[in-house]
Amino acid sequence: MNVLIDSSTFNLNSKNNRLKDNEGLGLVFKDRRAKSFGFLLHPCLVYSHLPRKVIGISDVSFITRDPQRKYSKGREWESRSEPIENKETNCWLRACQSSKSCLKEAQKVTFIMDRGGDITEIYDRVKDERHDVLARSNHNRKILTEEGKKAKLYEYINQSEPIGEITLVLNDGKRVNRSVKLTVRRVKCIFCGQNLEE
Repeated sequence: MNVLIDSSTFNLNSKNNRLKDNEGLGLVFKDRRAKSFGFLLHPCLVYSHLPRKVIGISDVSFITRDPQRKYSKGREWESRSEPIENKETNCWLRACQSSKSCLKEAQKVTFIMDRGGDITEIYDRVKDERHDVLARSNHNRKILTEEGKKAKLYEYINQSEPIGEITLVLNDGKRVNRSVKLTVRRVKCIFCGQNLEE
């Protein structure tokens, strides 16, 4: 069983006169030109791979950002020293924990997440014998290789042999079609804490 976790932004930008009053909405994005108000929806879609079918939603949360908090690139600034429970990124961990409870009868659950789910606490608290984590990498983490050597994740992966390749044609409706080669690589390593010396 797979659980696809994503964070979707519902931007109800008052600049386009869709809103007259921003009461109850949080800051979704802020730059030099404008502020956008709305909320984030963080759903967990559950589906089985055999047979391929959607089973339902195992968890959903709404996030309303405080307009008074400090933000960077539209996202709440978070200190590394702050506990995960005080951060906006805790929505990824909460979603996994809630889904684990909801899907306790499942033999195997794989949590599939975008870059927002690439946080240490996910690997530390979610992964176990019955629960796997597949997250798009967002950090070039310090690792120990299978040989016990210190390395950085991206460099170590790029040195490995590809296990598969596919060429895709992308068309976003704005530009000319372009070909992109997707290469899949796999390595075994151990993630190290932030304090691993170089």
